[in-house]
Amino acid sequence: MNPSDKKFIVALASAAAILSAAAAFYLRKRNGKKREKKEEEKKEEPAPVKPAPVPQDSGEVDFSNVNTVDDVFSMAYKYMAALQFEKAIKCYSKCIKMVGMKDKQKRKLMFNSRANAYLTMKNIDGAIGDFTECINLFPLDSKCYLNRAEAYMKKEQEEKALHDYTMYTLLEADFTKIPDSIHDAMMNIQKSIGFKLAAEEVQRRKKDPSYVKPFPPKSHFKTFFGYFVSEKDNEYNVHNWSLVELTEKINSFSPDADTQYSLGDLHLMRGGMLKAAGCYKEAFNDFKSACDEANQCHDMFDAKLECATFYTLLGENEKADALFKDLLDNGSQMSPNPNWINFYAKYSTSLVSSDQKAAMELASKAVELYPNDPDVHLARGSVAYMCHNHEEAIKELKASIAIHPSTCAYMYLTMCYGESNTDEAIPMIKKAVELDPKNAEILNAYGDLMMMRGSYLAAKGKYEEAVEAAPNVAVSYVNLASLVLRVSKNTQEAVALLHKAIQKDACCIQAYVLLIQVYTLMNKEKDIEEVIKKGLACAVDFDDIAEVLGYKYVIEESTKCNALVKQLREESKQLREESKQLREESKQLREESKQSI
Repeated sequence: MNPSDKKFIVALASAAAILSAAAAFYLRKRNGKKREKKEEEKKEEPAPVKPAPVPQDSGEVDFSNVNTVDDVFSMAYKYMAALQFEKAIKCYSKCIKMVGMKDKQKRKLMFNSRANAYLTMKNIDGAIGDFTECINLFPLDSKCYLNRAEAYMKKEQEEKALHDYTMYTLLEADFTKIPDSIHDAMMNIQKSIGFKLAAEEVQRRKKDPSYVKPFPPKSHFKTFFGYFVSEKDNEYNVHNWSLVELTEKINSFSPDADTQYSLGDLHLMRGGMLKAAGCYKEAFNDFKSACDEANQCHDMFDAKLECATFYTLLGENEKADALFKDLLDNGSQMSPNPNWINFYAKYSTSLVSSDQKAAMELASKAVELYPNDPDVHLARGSVAYMCHNHEEAIKELKASIAIHPSTCAYMYLTMCYGESNTDEAIPMIKKAVELDPKNAEILNAYGDLMMMRGSYLAAKGKYEEAVEAAPNVAVSYVNLASLVLRVSKNTQEAVALLHKAIQKDACCIQAYVLLIQVYTLMNKEKDIEEVIKKGLACAVDFDDIAEVLGYKYVIEESTKCNALVKQLREESKQLREESKQLREESKQLREESKQSI
């Protein structure tokens, strides 16, 4: 493993250790002053004053036997070692008063030491206040911002912590030496803020009557509808009518006519045909019409199950859950032959995002009811995988394959093995390819597996196979762009591939998210704003909304921090110039004074 790939864990040292290091540094600095003086100028040095002994933990701190800042500082260190933190804080406060405003370095050391004492006592507000004093003294010191960021994290003030982490990364001289733990912390904050903003955005959309949710691309539905053997489409059309015949019957339907079918039945039949043909938007409209009680569909179970499935895929989880619960409670009364296997498979997998325990219980119930059906084992395996129970997932997926081999089961097995042992994952993905060699999703997954193994050339080959097999699948171009960034770091080529992905699918959220990152590397602020706007408009899934808004917040914060750093550096430069000018003026005055004498 390369050192750059390792995750470094940054542990906070104990208060005593921190203070010990600070004290040692301070005393070395004091003792390191020049002592070379002419013999005639030497004066007898007074005997050093012994630091006052540390009194017991009672009463006030006795400063009567200490004369210097060094003595009080040593006293504070001993109090810290004795775990008498309140007295240590009083000592640091005394040091701060004794140092005054002139020696900024000493003043910063005292504030920093007192802040660490506050942290030990879990007085986070006190620590934040002192770290802020350090920043006020040295606004271009990256470590001051890092210290305050970690204090803000203890109070779960993520926005303020992100500001300070960003300032730290911008001010740090060597960006490559920033610990991975800092990057991880910033990413976690980004996700957390993204989730908060996404919740607000979802509520805003609900209240906005003008908001129209974009309809996902065909590949989004096609993949899901290929998972289960129990999936229906043309089976609804028991009379084998053509699409034209069904449309004519729907348009000319009269409730008074003596027919064996209702208007709801016709919509269910046509919806199934459209679904099989990949016309998903039109199919969904027909299924919704079939669900209308006024249209008297005789197979209301399947009509509602289809609608629940579409609502799930569209990210409208509340509507989907309401239909699923209705089917669970009343499904046996809705149809002569309810498709329970398909119901359990879909409902259990859709529950994972909101209630993992309930999802696992429902999937387990389905296995008990239908132990010889591949779909229920596949569903329980996928639920177990999403609940991070890989051992149980592998068992169920193998049970599903034993009954009916499927690409979906092999794909999940690939993911289960891939997280721990890619050698075991490769035979699984090869089996999936054997079952469906032209499936772009499988080929992309194969490429991802090669990326995990560091076999970039093999990964490139699989992604290119995916493009050749299905040129309109946008994610293949996104994967190629990611590979280019990893290997050659050619941002222009990556941008071209991502734009091609968006041309194939205007709602490809992965393309927008990666494009935001690439434009950030290229410092293209206007392009970033446009991509964020388009990405947010097409984001439907909650996690996608959160990811886009998280990046938006981080980029805006980074822009503000960049401006602040620039301002602080200009002010610092101006102060140095003014100081230089004052020194020159002072020198000139001294020379003029000598001349006048």
